[in-house]
Amino acid sequence: MNSVRYFFFILGMTILIFSMVVNAQVTTTGKISGKVVDKSTGEPLVGATVSIVEQIRLGAATNINGEFFIINIPVGNYTVAASFVGYRQVTMKNVRVSAGFTTDANFELPTEEVQIGEVVIEATRPLIQKDQTNSTSITTAEEIKNLPLRGFEGVVSVQTGVVSGRGTDNNTFFTRGGRANETIIFVDGFEQNNLLTGEATVSVNSNAIEEVQTQTGGFSAEYGRALSGVINVVTKEAAARYTANLEMESDFFMGEKNSRGYNVYNLSLSGPLIPDYDAMTIFFSGELKNLATTRATQGTVGTIYRGGKIEEWNKGYLPNDRNDGYTIQSKLTYRLTPTAKLNLNLIHSDFTRQTYADIWKFSLDHAPWDQDKNTTLSGTFTYTFDKSTYMEIGGAYFTTKHFSGDGIFKDNFSLYKSVGDDNPRNLYDPESGGFLFPDGWSQWQGNAADTTGLSNFINSVYRVEGTDTSTYRPYFIAGDRYDPYGLYFAPGYARRYYQAYDASYINPKFNLVSQIDDHNQIKVGFEYRYHSLSYYENFQSNRDTNANIINAYGYTLAAEKNKDGNGGLLDKERHPYDIAIYAQNKIESEGLIVNAGIRFDFFNANTKMLKDEKDPLGANQVPSGDPRARKADESDFSDTKIESQISPRLGIGFPVTDKTVFHFNYGKFFQQSNLTDLYYGTKLIEFKAVSGSPTYTVQNPNLKPEETTAYEVGITHEVADNMRLNGTLYYKDTKNLVNVRYTGTTAPGGAALYLISNQDYGTIKGLDIGFEARRIGLFSGRLAYSLAFAEGTGSTSRENFNANWLGFETAKFTQPLSFDQRHTISANIDIRTQKGEGPKFLENSGLNLLFLGRSGFPYTPTNRYNAAASTISISVPKDSPIDGVNTRYGPWTFRIDLKLNKEFDWGMFHTDFYIRVLNLLDTKNPLGVYQATGDPNSDGYLGTQLGTNDVKLYDTDNKIYTTGDDYTKRYNERLAGVDVNVNGGSQRKWDTPREVRLGVIVGF
Repeated sequence: MNSVRYFFFILGMTILIFSMVVNAQVTTTGKISGKVVDKSTGEPLVGATVSIVEQIRLGAATNINGEFFIINIPVGNYTVAASFVGYRQVTMKNVRVSAGFTTDANFELPTEEVQIGEVVIEATRPLIQKDQTNSTSITTAEEIKNLPLRGFEGVVSVQTGVVSGRGTDNNTFFTRGGRANETIIFVDGFEQNNLLTGEATVSVNSNAIEEVQTQTGGFSAEYGRALSGVINVVTKEAAARYTANLEMESDFFMGEKNSRGYNVYNLSLSGPLIPDYDAMTIFFSGELKNLATTRATQGTVGTIYRGGKIEEWNKGYLPNDRNDGYTIQSKLTYRLTPTAKLNLNLIHSDFTRQTYADIWKFSLDHAPWDQDKNTTLSGTFTYTFDKSTYMEIGGAYFTTKHFSGDGIFKDNFSLYKSVGDDNPRNLYDPESGGFLFPDGWSQWQGNAADTTGLSNFINSVYRVEGTDTSTYRPYFIAGDRYDPYGLYFAPGYARRYYQAYDASYINPKFNLVSQIDDHNQIKVGFEYRYHSLSYYENFQSNRDTNANIINAYGYTLAAEKNKDGNGGLLDKERHPYDIAIYAQNKIESEGLIVNAGIRFDFFNANTKMLKDEKDPLGANQVPSGDPRARKADESDFSDTKIESQISPRLGIGFPVTDKTVFHFNYGKFFQQSNLTDLYYGTKLIEFKAVSGSPTYTVQNPNLKPEETTAYEVGITHEVADNMRLNGTLYYKDTKNLVNVRYTGTTAPGGAALYLISNQDYGTIKGLDIGFEARRIGLFSGRLAYSLAFAEGTGSTSRENFNANWLGFETAKFTQPLSFDQRHTISANIDIRTQKGEGPKFLENSGLNLLFLGRSGFPYTPTNRYNAAASTISISVPKDSPIDGVNTRYGPWTFRIDLKLNKEFDWGMFHTDFYIRVLNLLDTKNPLGVYQATGDPNSDGYLGTQLGTNDVKLYDTDNKIYTTGDDYTKRYNERLAGVDVNVNGGSQRKWDTPREVRLGVIVGF
């Protein structure tokens, strides 16, 4: 190592130790290495020049052994040329560089005397990545383009070891038995998860993606805050020439009954920012989505009420289930000098959606409405000191804003109180098909003040012989949020839940990477985040600021953004911060690859914690003489503890032969729980400390980081020139996962905190097997199978709530987790022709088939109970288990997706016409079942004695607007709906039916 490299290595280590103000960027570049020899003799050529032809201006000279390496290469396909005096130049095309990996490129140069033309080699991506020491799947832009599924979400959902969240079209992933918040998504090296909730609502345009890496285990020390999985999305950099693509995809041609209302428009532009100046290029992508439904479904909708009228719904998409928004991405690359480069990135998305659920079908205008805005601004300056050492200086600013509330009132908090404490008043008549809406009724629907006017109106609509017209008619349901049977929200019922949050963090960073010799690449860096969190949640917004269950910090009680909140002790905006130091070494030799690293994490919640959970606000604080008037003050709290931990990581690869590689991986992984689990406002803790209300759990500012210890061993074997087989066994121990713990207090009224605490643990084990066949003639394909056993004491952070509220001891033994999908199978076949292949009309066309088979999700068998009733909520648990938790499994699902495309070249312009078909065979795939029957169509209740009694009750009561026949009809309609209602949670019952979309891409 020369003195310059030593100097900067020592400088980097010094900064690493003393500069706690910067953040490490996840790897987005790769490396090319190889050897240059004389073609006829095999002797190494010393001092040969190897360069990348594209405008990135990177290259190297061979050493005494003819070896070379080029580091810090952006992800993509490249043309690499090797030259030497007295020899002909050899050019290798289509050399693929992937993030964090080494690509081999070996050259044999003929002498000038050999009478041959230009030597051009077409490189092929190696079947075996010899420096891969963990489970990583790499999907390139070309592969993404051919798949039937869009975006990185579709790519990740079909990888081994990944269970998608009840379907294949969302950002919820359970990786190797981990919870949803344990999979972290990076885009261009920066994390996109919302640390407040653990969710990732980022959207990345398909045509902007260069590569998607899915790591299901064993990630290196540079990756922090991930327990189970890492998704690394690298977007495209602009080329030196101008290009543009316009894409449109829609299903409008399918007609009203079959169309899902799917419309996507995408525009991408690439090239020099200043004409004829290729040192500064920009890539831009903008995508507009207009989706009539978030997920088409095969359930029944039937009669609905919205927009002031009743209608029968028989369209191909769900009513009031829209998802509309846009995503903008931009990457500016400025190559200042051959050794200095600046990247500036922007990702911004803004989506609004309304969610249909059967319970809302008669008050659809008020159905839940959400909005998410996400923005990431990032920049990285890379300086290369010499061929072996470079540094990165930069950072990011991430912000997310979210709202969830009523479909009409939206984020106008003042409108919610107009509902008041009274529920809607409705007219109901089974003979007329249900609810009545005579002219003029809307002014009385929620009006409880003018009882005389209301009575006169009702009597004017319905007169029953022999009935006193001065009283309410029997058809009138007085003040009830539900229909007469508790199956649906009544017309006019408004959603009373109001949630808003604004979370951001600043993210400066510094990295130093040095290839200190031919075999060792050192990377050291920092990770630092400083958060600003504001949060508001109100379960009773119709009561305005008088609601008891309000958790607010950084907001006033009236839901107005304010850094000081409502001025209370715990009401200010919160500012936690985390810092990490890591160092890793990648050792590459002919018979051994080692990725060894260590990471130190430090987290400060930077807030106050209760001194005494049993007596939260202090028995001595009774300012009014009433124990229920206790108030929070400084004496009740102390500073939170600072959490720190060390995470060793080790990955070893053994290239047993040139066709077989064995790997082993071990690591400890830590992740701070969702930040919403840490913080409460003054009003909430004052209410919960003296109230027995169980409807809201209490956060815990002193939660420990959740922890996973993981092991895996795998082998990859090239069974033929174009075929590869791989298998991986893994085992994971998890502990300190959060769940609800009953914490009784000394306050009157049976108060309990129902505190979130570190108490869950689990063991996960499994086997992943994959087979890949690279192109043989027109065909290529992949086959993957996963066998997983995900067991633990809890699947979510709130799972123990019902048991705690009912006074049961929570289980301390492992059981299948709710996302324990034992078997997953995927097969992908691609049939594709290039120019000059096959008949003329089939040139440049392709067919891609994706087969997905998945075993069912587990559920807890219960007694038969009224599972369709709206009155079953989280605060009123009704189900009675008859066996162990999650001991039964739902049915398998099978699905075939297809994409067929044909490209045309018109000289300067090119077009790509395609058809995309999801669920080609229109298979009815259940995603949820009723717990008493394991059947998505029936809960079995009406056949029980209790169900029979309910039917008789509605026949014998003195209300004209309820009958046994009408109840049975409405109950069966609810069972035939699109979702399953279990303990108040609405879960979509069916996967998507057949969807057919046409698309076209026009570019130059």
